[in-house]
Amino acid sequence: MQATGRAARAARRQGSHARGDRASPDRPALRQLDANTLHTRQLEGATAPCRCQAPTQAACNGCEEAEQQRHQQAEEQAQLYAMQQQQRWQELTETARPLQQPQQQAVGQPRALTTGPSERVCARRAHKGAFCFALVPGQASGQALEVELDCTALAFGGQGVCRQDSGFVIFCNAAFPGEKLIACITAIKRGHAVATKLRTLQAHDHAVSAPCPHFGPCGGCTLQNLEYAAQLTAKREWVVSALQRIGGFSQAESLVTSVIPCRDIFRYRNNMRFSFGPKGGSHFGGPDPDTAAEIPPPDLALGLHPRGSGTTVLPVSTCHLQHTDADKILQIMNSWLQTLASEPQAAAAPASSSSQGTLEPSPPDAQGAASHSKSAAAPQPSSSAAAQTSNERQPRSGFRAQRGRRGGQRGGRGKHGARGSLPQNSPQGPPQQFLQELVMRQGLPEGGKPTFMVDIITSYHAPDRLQSVLRTIQEQVPTVKTLVNTVAATPRSRNVKTYPISGPHFLRQTLCGLDFRVSPRSFFQTNTRQTEMLYSTVALMAGLKPAIDIKQLPTGVQQAVQQDCKAEGNPSGSERPVLWDIFCGVGTIGLSLASQCSKVIGIDGAGGGITDAGLNAHRNSIHNAAFFQHDLAAPNISTKLESLPQPDIVITDPARAGMTPAFLAYLRNCGAARIVYVSCDPSSQARDIRQLTAKDNGGAQYQLMPGIVPCDMFPHTAHIESVALLTKL
Repeated sequence: MQATGRAARAARRQGSHARGDRASPDRPALRQLDANTLHTRQLEGATAPCRCQAPTQAACNGCEEAEQQRHQQAEEQAQLYAMQQQQRWQELTETARPLQQPQQQAVGQPRALTTGPSERVCARRAHKGAFCFALVPGQASGQALEVELDCTALAFGGQGVCRQDSGFVIFCNAAFPGEKLIACITAIKRGHAVATKLRTLQAHDHAVSAPCPHFGPCGGCTLQNLEYAAQLTAKREWVVSALQRIGGFSQAESLVTSVIPCRDIFRYRNNMRFSFGPKGGSHFGGPDPDTAAEIPPPDLALGLHPRGSGTTVLPVSTCHLQHTDADKILQIMNSWLQTLASEPQAAAAPASSSSQGTLEPSPPDAQGAASHSKSAAAPQPSSSAAAQTSNERQPRSGFRAQRGRRGGQRGGRGKHGARGSLPQNSPQGPPQQFLQELVMRQGLPEGGKPTFMVDIITSYHAPDRLQSVLRTIQEQVPTVKTLVNTVAATPRSRNVKTYPISGPHFLRQTLCGLDFRVSPRSFFQTNTRQTEMLYSTVALMAGLKPAIDIKQLPTGVQQAVQQDCKAEGNPSGSERPVLWDIFCGVGTIGLSLASQCSKVIGIDGAGGGITDAGLNAHRNSIHNAAFFQHDLAAPNISTKLESLPQPDIVITDPARAGMTPAFLAYLRNCGAARIVYVSCDPSSQARDIRQLTAKDNGGAQYQLMPGIVPCDMFPHTAHIESVALLTKL
């Protein structure tokens, strides 16, 4: 069986290599050919190589000479790249001095540039546009460069842009416009270099004091020491820059309005995700958080990932982006971890499926009882990963390396069964192998106080190990109404199951005058109050009435949306249009506009979100909405959607990666008069808009309307939401 498996994997690799042998004109294949197996032949004009199907060299069309010529050209190109890299290195060394140990003072523990004599050139990588070797000639091994830089701009993602006199760009983390700093060069690429900040020589413009004791090493809100007005200016520039560089709109500056500011710039998140993992991260740039609260020993910590690390965890005792009750829960969990560390025998205690005195789950409500098992067990992408990203979900665990590739690691086949399966009857191991993440979600029922759901994500189901800490949380934080335990073999596993422990297994959220049910694995916007501003902008661009008074929007946004988007009137020509809510989640956008539409069709790939959307329609007595689960990234998505009522208006709110070419092609042929594109990544939005507005690309052509509205949903982070309107020509 084992030998057969190895043979099958080898056959698959050989097949993938054979399929990869087809080369495009701009990227020829570079490798040594076996004269008796694979050959190449010349196409007409001898301008592009391809694979011939001749079984032997004698049957080949005589292209060996052309292949050698291509190898020679690739070597010359690689040598040119090497000379360019050497030139860049010399430019940097003119104003730099060697730095022996940059890791001791750098933000986020930078990796020193490995240097040493080397003339090796990889011809294959030359065609990927990258420099062909990692070792830089002319420097002693173990040294790196300490460079003095002037930051001139802030790039999307939060990195500072530093330019040399020659125009060469260096991206540096934790650098802000107007700042003079000393940095360590950690990588040199074809068009730019990457550096890590060591210390500040002159403070940046619009500098403020960061209130969070963890600011600096924490990978969360990286813009906290920049004035909020300056943050908004930078975020607008990100949208403009993406439209210019990626979208190809030369007049992008006039297309983008001012940013809708967030009313609450702290304590605004309704969803926070913290990781369990090995303690890591420095405390550069702020007070030592160890003095703020009790922190578990170095072998196990609960917190956020430090800058530049996805495997270690920076212990945190508070986060200024979440509710104060969530801080209390975090501190209780930290104290519990200390108890586990001081009592190792507790980790080895046998677990049972039930015991006396355990927390009992309350029965679900009548609406959700039938659908809970399906919704909880469905593999759902979770909400935003802590504060270090936007509303996209990126669950990671700090103990991936300790668990290893086998026994539960992603891609491995361990002792608990098949790849990706949930462990059954797992032996009780140490907390490092049991605890993965802590997720806290905040609900806001209409006219009520905030309520919380606490979800502890573990590698296997062992409820007895969580009883003491969950009981303490319920006793000390009365606003916690729901306790659940999600079991996943690995943090990125799609085969998950959620076990209710206490209280209803969902949260209630009030948004745009509607009552929404949100399950543990369903997506919901992380800034509830600012979401109403976002959805009102969406409604105006769709030609519908917003849920809030338009006067709450900035004056520039009001004028742009009303004039350029023609908010008054129905763009479809009918009294009540058909609206499609793509990537609908729990149905928030579509249901908030359902009263003005003849029919609302919601589509998403997450089964749990679709279940919640149907229940939310019933909960709010909305009878003209229907929700369907489809994989929107499938190549044959058009055939799956043809049977649905075709839309007059499409509202799409994809994840950060944007939409696939197959789905973009369908949008061009669906006949919608308007497409309202909501995105949390200006780069992917600009790319997709370019496809929708391109000529001779198949289907109808759309035009981008002036009045693209950025909306700041995530203050102090390097993320921005933007809304764009496209109308059919």
